[in-house]
Amino acid sequence: MRSSKVVGLSALLGRLRRIRRGKKIVFTNGCFDLIHRGHADYLSRARSLGDTLVVGINTDSSVRRLKDAGRPILPLADRQALLSALECVDYVVPFAGDTPIHLIRAIRPDVLVKGADYSQDRIVGADVVRAGGGRVVRIKLTAGRSTSGIIRQIRAMRAMSARGSNDRVLVVIPARYGSTRFLGKALADMGGKSVLHRVFEQAQKASAGEWHVIIATDDRRIFEAARSFGAEVMMTSAACRSGSDRCAEIARKIPDASIIVNLQGDEPFQPPENIRLAVQTLLDSDCPVATLAARCPKKDISNPNVAKVALSPTRRNGGVGRAVFFSRNPIPFYRGVANQTSQVYFKHIGLYVFRRDFLMEFSKWKETALERAEKLEQLRILEHGRSIAVAVTKKDSMGIDTPEDLRRARKMLLIDKRPRKD
Repeated sequence: MRSSKVVGLSALLGRLRRIRRGKKIVFTNGCFDLIHRGHADYLSRARSLGDTLVVGINTDSSVRRLKDAGRPILPLADRQALLSALECVDYVVPFAGDTPIHLIRAIRPDVLVKGADYSQDRIVGADVVRAGGGRVVRIKLTAGRSTSGIIRQIRAMRAMSARGSNDRVLVVIPARYGSTRFLGKALADMGGKSVLHRVFEQAQKASAGEWHVIIATDDRRIFEAARSFGAEVMMTSAACRSGSDRCAEIARKIPDASIIVNLQGDEPFQPPENIRLAVQTLLDSDCPVATLAARCPKKDISNPNVAKVALSPTRRNGGVGRAVFFSRNPIPFYRGVANQTSQVYFKHIGLYVFRRDFLMEFSKWKETALERAEKLEQLRILEHGRSIAVAVTKKDSMGIDTPEDLRRARKMLLIDKRPRKD
């Protein structure tokens, strides 16, 4: 039975006219495609900002366009019923568009609420509300209770259950001593542990005991250092041209590994969540390789040490974008825009996950023209007409490419260790 809280726009406007005088109308919206505690907390706090809370909810077709073909988890009727059951929600109004701008213009709320994960410039209708004398409020979300995160966990469990032991994950950390920009950086000290040691610890956290983690090197100094902090380490040929070649050499020695992660040995801040996200991105796609991207900070847009990636829309391909091109230059170029740094760019996070057969094939390919020009091995994949799945993460990482990067990293560690005020 349809709840009296679920209304169309015309009926809603009639009800609001009767109650509006002296009352504050609060509006928020979302897909709410898997109702959980985080939503209840968020909506309760939104309701506390006024007298009547109106919740706009995307229809099933709208959610599929914005998210992926496997969503919503719950159909519209169920989502409406669950929202209506919350005491803090007064009205639920469905909308079929990608944004609720027509609802906001019609309702003219006194308070527009969105999650704190939305920056002010991304909140649809904020200008309309402010022009009408209203205010826009960003509410901090409940930690660990994001819908996308919960759905990723569900899908990961389903994927692992469905695949059983067929997909065995091998994490290879290629590490070399002879870096041209920073000799011996893998063994450089960061707060009492080497850069490589910290990368290994991040891999162990991501693995949670489920994956095989190995350091691959052609240098005895790195070999001995890795053994000293308890890592499994293997020597590889000095003829390996890249980290991916080193990964392929290790994978040949471990034939039961079907998924191979190339975790670069100079990324001590790579979040374990990123590593798991990259693995799941490959499993959820039909691509032979997956990687990650993040919003590029303005300071790095023109930095040639930071690779940028142009993406297909992330709402395609099961919620995962595909790489169109990689470059050390800012891409795309926004023609007619004077301030290029005011636009959105994505930086490539150098973490790769390969299907075994493709890695073996890729490692045999010769260097390509664009790869030589940009010094980016992933361009070899695109030049051969193969696709790279790219998930956009909010958790950025920082590589150690230069001595200056190491100084910044040490400062970051000191900041993290400062006592926090309650």
